[in-house]
Amino acid sequence: MNDFVRGPYAAWGAVLTVAVSAASAAPPAKYRRKKPKSAIELLSQDAKPAPASAPSTQAAGAKRPPGASPFGKTPSRPQHALPGVVIYSNGRKIPGYIWTPSGKEWRVYERASKQFRDIPFDVIKRIDGIVDWERMDDDWRWKEGGMDVKVFTGKKYPNRMTHFGFTLLDDRKIVGNIAQMCYVELAGRVTIVTLHKRQQGKIDQTLESMPYIKTILFDPKAMKNAIQEIAASQPASQPTEAKKAKSR
Repeated sequence: MNDFVRGPYAAWGAVLTVAVSAASAAPPAKYRRKKPKSAIELLSQDAKPAPASAPSTQAAGAKRPPGASPFGKTPSRPQHALPGVVIYSNGRKIPGYIWTPSGKEWRVYERASKQFRDIPFDVIKRIDGIVDWERMDDDWRWKEGGMDVKVFTGKKYPNRMTHFGFTLLDDRKIVGNIAQMCYVELAGRVTIVTLHKRQQGKIDQTLESMPYIKTILFDPKAMKNAIQEIAASQPASQPTEAKKAKSR
């Protein structure tokens, strides 16, 4: 059994069975995005500079109920969700329909212009993770008694800095920093995916065990291929949930 089947994919038999048949059909017309007329149109409309700050919608001093998710209730798939696949550096793939919370634009701190830019969700072709640096750092603590002396424990933890490159439908690229989440839904199962600027692992964890998002493809063919690849990796002797239900 390969990496695609381990973890959350071990119980995806029924999900994949439904998804393979759904992905075999031609994508709906609403997912067939037209290319912008020109790069100028994108510059003036689709990747506009973002305001310096946005007002908060949460009342001052308001608290979440105990145990509530910081992102609120996970929504069902909206109509503007796009088919695609999220690919991690360790080879793990999460295919499905992708969207951002509340239809929000991607907010990127563009390195070239040194300003924030809001990129509409539906003009993105792909997102690529680019590692600035990654290393194993030494774990340490302050010496007891309030002394300004570092005491190293002899253990290490992984540390990584990443930025992302956004390729638009007209192949123009916007490269910068982002820390934002999105949803990926497949046959009713919703996965939260987060684009991290900084990743810091646990003590004794390795860099390899702390994967980062390598690529997000917004393409129905890529989604279909990933679904079929995961389905093909399922052991033939392993009964799926759909088969179990049918035999009852």
